[in-house]
Amino acid sequence: MKSSLKIYFLIFIFLIFSTYNIKYGEKNFSIIFPVKEILIKNSVATDPLKLKSDLNFLMDASLLFLNKEKILTTINGYEFISNIEIKKK
Repeated sequence: MKSSLKIYFLIFIFLIFSTYNIKYGEKNFSIIFPVKEILIKNSVATDPLKLKSDLNFLMDASLLFLNKEKILTTINGYEFISNIEIKKK
């Protein structure tokens, strides 16, 4: 019984230390499903570079914990955008 408890404890400690990341507190850095690229399609009426710079806060953020309200307030500043779509690849 003691040896199995010791093994579970060591596995738990290993998991804790293996998921530690030094850069975690710097930015919206995420290990699980990070946003690596923002792709803007069919942008005839808007400037895609300005839109991409406005959405730059999403870079390296987790897809699981995106702030939908912040994205919508950023997108609502552009009058010609009718919808947005987020795809996970």
